[in-house]
Amino acid sequence: MTTSSPSTLTLQPSWQRLSPIAIVYFLFDVIKSLAHSYVYLIPGGLIGHRYVSEYGAEFLIGAICYITLVCARCVASYWFYQYRISQDTFEVSAGLFKKRYLNLPFERIQNVKLEQPLIYRFTGHVAVTLDSAGSKDEEAKIYALTQQDANALREAILLARKADQPDLQATIVNTTPSPANQGAEQDEQLLNTRSVLDLVIHGVANNRLWILLGALLSAQDVLLTWMEGLLSDLGLNIDDVIAQATGSWWQISAAALMLFLLLMIPLSLLSVLGSIIVFYNYRLSRLSDRYIRRCGLFTRQEVSVRLSRIQMIESKQDWLDRLIGRTNLVLQQNLSGADSRSIETVSSLVVPSIKAHERDALIAETWPDAQPFTKVQYRPASPYYFLYFLTLYVLPLSLVASTALWVYLDFEYMLAGLSVLTIITLLFFCHWRRLGFAADDHYYYVRSGILGVRYVCFPIYKLQQVSIEQSLVMQKRKLASVKFILASGAVLVPYIDELLAYDIANQALYKTESLKKSWM
Repeated sequence: MTTSSPSTLTLQPSWQRLSPIAIVYFLFDVIKSLAHSYVYLIPGGLIGHRYVSEYGAEFLIGAICYITLVCARCVASYWFYQYRISQDTFEVSAGLFKKRYLNLPFERIQNVKLEQPLIYRFTGHVAVTLDSAGSKDEEAKIYALTQQDANALREAILLARKADQPDLQATIVNTTPSPANQGAEQDEQLLNTRSVLDLVIHGVANNRLWILLGALLSAQDVLLTWMEGLLSDLGLNIDDVIAQATGSWWQISAAALMLFLLLMIPLSLLSVLGSIIVFYNYRLSRLSDRYIRRCGLFTRQEVSVRLSRIQMIESKQDWLDRLIGRTNLVLQQNLSGADSRSIETVSSLVVPSIKAHERDALIAETWPDAQPFTKVQYRPASPYYFLYFLTLYVLPLSLVASTALWVYLDFEYMLAGLSVLTIITLLFFCHWRRLGFAADDHYYYVRSGILGVRYVCFPIYKLQQVSIEQSLVMQKRKLASVKFILASGAVLVPYIDELLAYDIANQALYKTESLKKSWM
């Protein structure tokens, strides 16, 4: 998707219907929703495959009925979806049984996202998402618009936000790019790209295979049978290997590790494949006062975000990311009403698996006077935060669990239970050690994590609300927790000195009131 071709967009005072190709988009949207639930469907499919083979005819009739209903729903979604573009607003009317009407003024649109699925590349259409600063219910989407009209609509919205224009209609009708705008993509400053190797690293380091493995435990009998059959085909018999195992402990451990990898490697490939599909040909560039992100293998996505709308910069680094020296950078906007199940939303720009110097360069590009995360002197959390966890959770649970395991089972089970609690305690100790807070004249910095590390940085004037939380125990120790509320979410700084907490709150309120800058 490029912006190099001239385009004009005339006003459409009457209600317009989408292109019929939108039916295909609705169909793929349903398929994608089902695919997102594959973690929960796989165990059921493994367990219920025998019933499918036994009642094949009934299952086929049910499948045909379900597919027919899905297709009918897609056609109805197309037929009852209408939109129109008036002088300074975008209007949508949709829904069959539950009517939905949305009037979205251009001035409230936070950013514009262009999405081009694979099927749309043959027809020259794109899907346009208009993200407002409100809730997710105030998000508008045109499911099938021509590339030319989509570019013109995007430019009209961006121009309408730059300055107070006396006649927005002239802006919309005369959105023919000037020679400079015709080469807009060539004039963009390229900030970051991701190679296929980077995406492979991202897929390996940021997969959620443990969630999938936990879901597969419900079908462990079927999986063990499958694994046994696979090993038999390879000439191995698990029972014979265990019965005749006379080797040392490390040989048996190595054999168990090989069996584990036999299951993990295919699952890791799925995560790598997903990373490549989402972030293929990743390009992050800057044009004037906005960032533009383009990526996608099958579905090409283009998101345009104004720099003034970035609320917070977040750096996420899991334990595996730390080993290989990579981190994920997220430039967060307003996340009110956004889907929190994935960071890959319309309201955030994700830069996957970058190195530390690339992260620092992007932070300096966005906020030049912000300090690099690793060069900030952080104030640690109070040791009472760790002691509070020990006395309130670990010690009582250890006493109850160890007594119950010793009385009802055996001494060895008691030791195993205490070992688990010891590991949990060590992890929380790592979490306490990772906590930190820092501030300068313009920004707040927060550090957290357990085995990995998470950094957060935000300008003080972006704050929406500051609250101080203090329990009776904290009052006696003169400690308090500070909670920062931004449009992109909440950030908690636990168990710091009480005087420091009130100084932070007072400074934040003073800066916000005195600077009088718009957080948008």
